[in-house]
Amino acid sequence: MSLSITVTARLADVEMSIDLGASQAHIVTSLPSPLPFEMPASSEIRGNGSIVGVLTIGSMPPINFGIQTGSMRPNGLRNNFVSNEQRQRTVVCHADNLEQGSGTSVKGEGTVVELSVSDSYFAEMKVIIRQAKKKELTRIAQQHQLLRAMEKKKYSSLMAQITKAKHRKVEMSLIDQAEKVLRSITLPEGSYLNHKELSKLMKWKRVTDDSSSATVEDCPCNGDCSCNAGQAQDGEVMDIVEGLVQQIVEDLAPAGADGDKWLFKALVRAAGFSTEGCVWKSGGKFIMSNEERNQSANAIINLLERDDPKSDASRGVRALVDYTEKEYNCRVTAVQLNFHPNEKSSHKQHRDIYGAGQKGGINCTCSFMKCVGTMCFSVGSSRQVLVETITDSRSLYEPCSEQCTGRKVYHWLRSGSAMFFNEKFNHSHTHGIPQLSQPCGPRISIALLLA
Repeated sequence: MSLSITVTARLADVEMSIDLGASQAHIVTSLPSPLPFEMPASSEIRGNGSIVGVLTIGSMPPINFGIQTGSMRPNGLRNNFVSNEQRQRTVVCHADNLEQGSGTSVKGEGTVVELSVSDSYFAEMKVIIRQAKKKELTRIAQQHQLLRAMEKKKYSSLMAQITKAKHRKVEMSLIDQAEKVLRSITLPEGSYLNHKELSKLMKWKRVTDDSSSATVEDCPCNGDCSCNAGQAQDGEVMDIVEGLVQQIVEDLAPAGADGDKWLFKALVRAAGFSTEGCVWKSGGKFIMSNEERNQSANAIINLLERDDPKSDASRGVRALVDYTEKEYNCRVTAVQLNFHPNEKSSHKQHRDIYGAGQKGGINCTCSFMKCVGTMCFSVGSSRQVLVETITDSRSLYEPCSEQCTGRKVYHWLRSGSAMFFNEKFNHSHTHGIPQLSQPCGPRISIALLLA
């Protein structure tokens, strides 16, 4: 029984050691220390029985290997493996002190080890040690985030990190472990709207209307403040159109029915058929999605069609998506269904994420595809949308002073209305749904991200 190991280090000053533990084997030829740069180095191990050991490379966790271990196979051979008893080929990545940059980028350095081992009693193992690539660093950073979420056992955070881990190709065995932990967590009270609460709170008869006009609060520090100009650059678009939902679904709703009411009730009915926990709390509002919290357009449509392929909810949302794609010559990449039960609900001020250059929160699972605008349809109770100027490094507004408060405009979104804004507007403004001081009924918004 023998194992020949050939190591190529594409990094300078790499230390590697072989520990055979209690294995009945010995090292005939040792590896040089440190390994030569870009030149293959060899080690030979011989034994009378199975060879089992551990490779230690720099600060990386130990990598197990075995030659002719386990049960005998029909061909008379046993298993040869590296890292995992089921593998003869693997890639191991490791990095310390990674720092999350903007979007999906990661700052720092890491090491990757590519290993393979042949079959038979006289095996050959090849090892390549190199610097981690950007995508690999992103995967390593995501693995760290997933492990931390598993330790904390907070349902919403762990769910978000599992979703991101799947997108970033984290090892499936680790994702499987994380999903087992997730299933063991009981959803805390108030973290989602259950079916009983949906039936009680999201009733059309509770819907309220408000006919107030928009209100404007200019920056009071300086009348000539650039924030008070209304826009930071030419080409900004922010429009609100009343009654657009009714126009779009007119041919779908029953004759004589109000399209906004029909769509509202259809979405509430679909939420009631969904799995408990699919209308989950996010900030001051609730979001309806599948169990994986995937908000791609296809995933949302599939959710709405889960109980009935021809459900009113899916037909209504499809109509909104189709209209938007034709009207703006774009593709809808994400659909967010926001449920606001009453005046206490809110959506904090934010920019929409239009590309990898923007950084969402640690648990954000938004698409980082390059986007050009947002379309948001509103059905149910009237709610205010607050549009604020912003004067950070991404904005084109210049603050008039250190005390600059910016400009605030409170628009009303009534049932059936639609709000559209483009990328230029999104650069220099935030938007959100503030709480109301007066009683207010339920509302649902259907927000579409456009690429």
